[in-house]
Amino acid sequence: MRESFEDPEAFSKLPLFAQAFAAARMLKRAILALPESDPEKPRKELNSIYEELERCAAAGASVSDSMIEVARKLRDGTRKLSINSIGECAWYAVDSTRAAVAALDFPVDATVTNSAMNAMRALGQSPRVNALQMAILFASDIDLLGFICKEENVHQYDAITTKVVSRLTPCHALTLIEPRKSAEDEVR
Repeated sequence: MRESFEDPEAFSKLPLFAQAFAAARMLKRAILALPESDPEKPRKELNSIYEELERCAAAGASVSDSMIEVARKLRDGTRKLSINSIGECAWYAVDSTRAAVAALDFPVDATVTNSAMNAMRALGQSPRVNALQMAILFASDIDLLGFICKEENVHQYDAITTKVVSRLTPCHALTLIEPRKSAEDEVR
């Protein structure tokens, strides 16, 4: 498992909705990387999920039941997309947001962090995703979210607000790579 992008200590110090939003931003980068040749319907559904995750993080709100169902279906059916694990990434990003809302009532803070990290791990499992690029982008999001949340006085259980979202750098597409050949294939 490629987990070189993890910095759990710095990440877990972010407000909970910022953690969930970091997973959503990585999802957005993956969506932007999907080639036009991939089916349009899952791409639209993934974009809808991202938009709802952004809205939820800014408002401190829960993901709608309909989006949870869309994420569940995508988790189970996106193997035909160029990034075969993007559905799983979306599912965990949704789960992280749901856990952030639940943490307002119950002590489940670590669940937010775990689900957000699972989203990153899922995306990192795709052979077309560059782990180093993910590490750089993830570290950048941790630094930016931490800095902006501190400046905007956003605390552990607060929504990150649209003011925080608007100050972040835009998400750009991940650069997809050709899957590495096996050692046997490279010798031939």
